[in-house]
Amino acid sequence: MATIERKPLPPPGSRTTRITEADKAEILAQANDVIDYYLNGPGSYFESGTRKPLAGEYEDNSVNDLKNFKNSVIASMQFADDPTAVMRSVVDLVEQTIQQVEQAARNAARETKREGTPFGKSRQTPMIQLTIRES
Repeated sequence: MATIERKPLPPPGSRTTRITEADKAEILAQANDVIDYYLNGPGSYFESGTRKPLAGEYEDNSVNDLKNFKNSVIASMQFADDPTAVMRSVVDLVEQTIQQVEQAARNAARETKREGTPFGKSRQTPMIQLTIRES
């Protein structure tokens, strides 16, 4: 027997928002702004001023912030009339970024292990350079 997919009902009085292909550039730009906030902006630092780790065993890190953002985009998809799958493009962009950040964290960990210092020879937090491509 086939599995029946269950979805929660939207809150009373809510309505869907129509998203068109014309909205794609603006929405992706806003998503890139959020990603930048978590990787390079104020969201990449603890309130004490120290930089958050990219990934790791602690819950408060940049990858988890990006995963929470992705989950909020997925949750908002139920309130969007999105025939051109713009929101799916945002989810794909965030997933791609998460993979790049996790790879950068693995590379930094390998470098740390090889060099024997917290962040390699320079003792500075590794920088991330991401290439963002529109879907």
